Amino acid sequence: MRRWLLVLPVLLWALTACNTPQPAPPRPQQPPARQQAAPPANGSQPQGNQPPGGQAQPGQNRPQSPANTPPPQPTATAASPSPNTAQVWWHSPLGVAFGPFQEGNAGRPKMEGFLTYIHDLGIPRTKLSFYWSKLEPEPGQYDFHELDAYLDQLGPNDQALLNLFTNGWCTAADEVQSQKGAPLRECPKGETACTKTCEEYYREFVTKVAEEVRDHAHGGIKYMQRDTEPASGLHFPADQPEAFVQLQHIYYQAVKAVLPDVQVIGVNCNGDFTKRGMGEPASADFFEYVLQHGRDDFDLLDVRLYNDLYAIPNRVGWFREHMQMYGYEKPIVSTEYGGVDPRTMHNGPDYLFMAQIKVTSALCGDDQANRLRCARQWAADHVDQVDPKLRPFFGVTTPEEQAQYEQLHCYDIVQRSTIALGEGVQALWMWNLQSPGVDLIFGQMRLRTPQMEELPGYACYKRFAGHMGNATRVERIATGDDSIYFYRIEREGQQPLFIAWRHNADLDPYDDAAAPPVTVALPVPLPAVSVTDALGNAVQASLANGQLTLALGNAPVFIEPAP
Repeated sequence: MRRWLLVLPVLLWALTACNTPQPAPPRPQQPPARQQAAPPANGSQPQGNQPPGGQAQPGQNRPQSPANTPPPQPTATAASPSPNTAQVWWHSPLGVAFGPFQEGNAGRPKMEGFLTYIHDLGIPRTKLSFYWSKLEPEPGQYDFHELDAYLDQLGPNDQALLNLFTNGWCTAADEVQSQKGAPLRECPKGETACTKTCEEYYREFVTKVAEEVRDHAHGGIKYMQRDTEPASGLHFPADQPEAFVQLQHIYYQAVKAVLPDVQVIGVNCNGDFTKRGMGEPASADFFEYVLQHGRDDFDLLDVRLYNDLYAIPNRVGWFREHMQMYGYEKPIVSTEYGGVDPRTMHNGPDYLFMAQIKVTSALCGDDQANRLRCARQWAADHVDQVDPKLRPFFGVTTPEEQAQYEQLHCYDIVQRSTIALGEGVQALWMWNLQSPGVDLIFGQMRLRTPQMEELPGYACYKRFAGHMGNATRVERIATGDDSIYFYRIEREGQQPLFIAWRHNADLDPYDDAAAPPVTVALPVPLPAVSVTDALGNAVQASLANGQLTLALGNAPVFIEPAP
């Protein structure tokens, strides 16, 4: 999905919207109930085209672009996936969220048919969020046409997630300045006395949504959630954990009464941790209260995994240890995660993103609606003052810089997902399938445009999902060298897969990728192997006496049985 609390800066860029609706791709055809697609006889194979820049080697230097270079757009193709041609791994732990679909965004992308793309990636998981104020704009008046556009696509083998934000006429959203989760009022807004309380209205609303899920989703909604990323800006307020727990109790009861088999996700931490991810949650008191007093009202714990991917073990471990401290332990999932994250870019001790944000914030004033546009325009007019490592996030790259970013994005997809699964995270939803791409932190994590034009990360993710198959266990193997990340992946119906790369803890993603590879020997108990990197390129390696020798750099490599 953060190493320090970025409430003020992040708010400047968090809510962005697309002004052009996307065309609907062909409607997906659903798999039959309770039937799992069989893996190919020769194991999962890389799928999709190699992204631009795929031939770039890890040791190449960061390109420098002149200030007068016109900003390019990422290479995109408009071809839609063909239904029923992709291998879908119905038991895969991998998933991808749909992306921005926010209230008040008149030009937001349409969701009809988007599940075709999720299945084309080879995965069963996706997610979408909806707002109480949109689904029930007035008391007792329900508008489920957008919700049904999501639910009607799903089939019984899908592993989809539905999130609800508590906002609107029965909440204190205006008072706490949050449209993504707010405490309830006693009575609906404008009423000084009421015969029906907001708690009653909320319980009825959640029940109605659950009934709609039951009647329209064909069993494809396996998870439900509410009010993600509490205790952060524009979300559920950090000073009201009691109200958060109270709402969770109502939500859990209402969902389970209609959908007893649906797993309810809770806690929902945004992943902001102190000490660059190695400390505790930025609002630790809030989450301590929720973990202690809300334990009976969620089945799975959610923590977002943005920012530094190598701090994932600490973030996951903090929540696991604190559940144990209160006498229980529940599975952990991550309903949003992704990279490359600009907050991790640095030159030695100097972290670049916050320094750049301070410059643009001082120039762009206090108008939140204008700040994002202003910052990107300033960057376009002053490219020479934007560090090359930050240019992709401001949309001012040369083609070479953009290609190199796409290479790093591909590495991050594999590395971040593998580390999370290796820490015991049960299921993942990467951010995101589509977005306008303008958010300064999260915009470049997308796989497609809002018009569903394919970007390079799409083929990379599809290739990764194909290698992973129906992964059942991911375990890091100790090599005696902490810089080597070496994982064994057990796969349902297939021989194991191995993934490996090197990481220098003193380097950021750009410099890590530029570091020269080192010859290593890894224990691989297979008679013959096929070795490819994250970009789909063959990698030279030799196997003898169970030891695989190869030159290993920051580019992740897949090691699996030779066909």
